[in-house]
Parts: sequence; C-alpha cells; structure tokens
Amino acid sequence: MGLKDKIMMSCRSATALVEQKRDRKLDLSEQFGLWLHLSYCGFCALFAEQSKVIDQGARMYAQKVHNEQKAYKLNPLTKEKINKVIHEELREEKNKT
Repeated sequence: MGLKDKIMMSCRSATALVEQKRDRKLDLSEQFGLWLHLSYCGFCALFAEQSKVIDQGARMYAQKVHNEQKAYKLNPLTKEKINKVIHEELREEKNKT
C-alpha cells in the first residue's frame, strides 16, 4: 500500500462527505481530505459540482413553492365574507326543501 493509498480517502467516503457538507460543517481533517480527493478524482469532483447544482435547484424550487403558497392565502376578512356567503346559500337551499 503506497502513501497515496494511505492518505487518499475512498470515492465512497468522498461522496458521503459531499452530501454531509450540505447538512453540517465538516471538520478541518474532513475538509482537507475531501479537497485532496476532489483535486485528484475527476469523477468525484464532477459529482460534487452536480450535487451543488441539484441543491441550488431544490432550494430555488422550495422558495418558489413557498412564495406561491403565501400568494394564495386569503386574508381573514375575505375568508369570513366567503364563509358567510356559503352559509347563506346553504341556509336558502335548506329552506327550499
């Protein structure tokens, strides 16, 4: 086993750290090990870039959905007026029968 094999983390470990990096701050040794691996392994570096793009897209989509949900909320006064009209219509229907 050469020095490179002793120092370099596996691709499995590197991709796991890329994913964990989203949720927590990596410690210094993890950051260095990941940086070293990504500078050597083009496949994992590509994975890290693709993961970043996917994360950004997911955040943008979540923000869009959140903004749309806020836009469709009725204010309490409008909601009360609609409820009143619905209840009146139901009462009139009930009185007809």
